Amino acid sequence: IIDKMESIGLHTYHQNFTVRVPLHDISEPSTITGMNIYGILRAPRIASTEALVITVPYKQGSNKGALALMLSFADHCRSKLSNGT
Repeated sequence: IIDKMESIGLHTYHQNFTVRVPLHDISEPSTITGMNIYGILRAPRIASTEALVITVPYKQGSNKGALALMLSFADHCRSKLSNGT
């Protein structure tokens, strides 16, 4: 995912996280770990301080359609910025 986002031209980063979630009827909280991956598409005007943020929940092996749509949309937006339209 990171490689694809970078090939589109997004500034791509990742963030590891750990969350302790208390579950109803269980004395010990569950620990969830994962990684957020995000890309920034900066606007060419105003010193690149404007950006577009799009999020898609992704779990390995599921929601691939939403991920593909987000990547296609990011690619489309990047091409519009490159063309100046």
